[in-house]
Amino acid sequence: MPISVSWHEKETNVILYQFSQTWTWSELYRAAKRAMAMPPNGYGMTYSLLDWTQTEGFPAGPGLMHMSSVMSIQPSHRALTIMASAHPQVRLMVNMVHKTYPQRVESFLVAQTLDEAITQIRNHKCRYEGIRLIQPRTG
Repeated sequence: MPISVSWHEKETNVILYQFSQTWTWSELYRAAKRAMAMPPNGYGMTYSLLDWTQTEGFPAGPGLMHMSSVMSIQPSHRALTIMASAHPQVRLMVNMVHKTYPQRVESFLVAQTLDEAITQIRNHKCRYEGIRLIQPRTG
């Protein structure tokens, strides 16, 4: 399958979309519908992490229209959608979404790596879900 969808192994409430090198918009729609049908994995907000680190950007077609349509399939309790990719085309797409849909600036983000994306999710959980990370004692 060009796009796999599963719960992240270590992070609660994170749906991980992993993209192969080539995929189509139709496959992304099917993946989003599979994610909607997944049973809950914890409580609270859901986070979507799109791992585009192994792909070369987007397939042909009106990308902004497709991204907007896919985002409308997401659950109502979705807190963030984060795209993990260093590809400039992905960053351009996120910027276009922000300009076209300014209400999504806070909920549709891009990260260079998966680790950076997970850090953004953890930070969001701390700010908006009242989760406190335990800091190691010093001294």
